[in-house]
Amino acid sequence: MISIPFTTCYVSKTYLLHEAGMAGAAWAGWVLTTSSVLNSAYSLPIPYRSWLKRLAGKWSTEHCG
Repeated sequence: MISIPFTTCYVSKTYLLHEAGMAGAAWAGWVLTTSSVLNSAYSLPIPYRSWLKRLAGKWSTEHCG
């Protein structure tokens, strides 16, 4: 899951990082951070391409009104 601030995943990962630090397991922070980065790299190109990227060609107006 992607850890975007003020979402459920972010809050739960913050608690996990805090407790891992208290237990002396600093490696858990690297695992959670790496997991978030890899999930973001996998998931975010789809909305980027569909909402933010312009189409290569011009829109066809032959079927409009």
